[in-house]
Amino acid sequence: MHNLIPIPWAHVLFGEQALFECAERIYEDPQYVRRHWVFDENGTRRPNSWRTLRRFSQAGYINQLDVSGFQHIAREAGFSVERFDAKGIGAEGMKRALGQALLAVPWAKEYATSFVVCELVAA
Repeated sequence: MHNLIPIPWAHVLFGEQALFECAERIYEDPQYVRRHWVFDENGTRRPNSWRTLRRFSQAGYINQLDVSGFQHIAREAGFSVERFDAKGIGAEGMKRALGQALLAVPWAKEYATSFVVCELVAA
């Protein structure tokens, strides 16, 4: 959905239904620059799947999965977390420093995490 609605934390700022309705409209907009996965092997644009989706759970997205939830699922599946490095927002300079500082704040960690490098080992 990020290529349609490139707003950080859009799933936090807007309601789920609003996001899916917006994605549906943008997909049909002639000004929308379509990515390669929008087309099939013959170069034909795929049907607008956003018309039938209204929940992240229907689309198989992970927007509702937070870091602690992932760790819980991994442990329940029989894995131990060998390595877990959360990387904050911001690539360099003050933005990077701010991102790293926010990772230490429990309520802000989820919003300040850009990505996670996680190594799981079968227990």
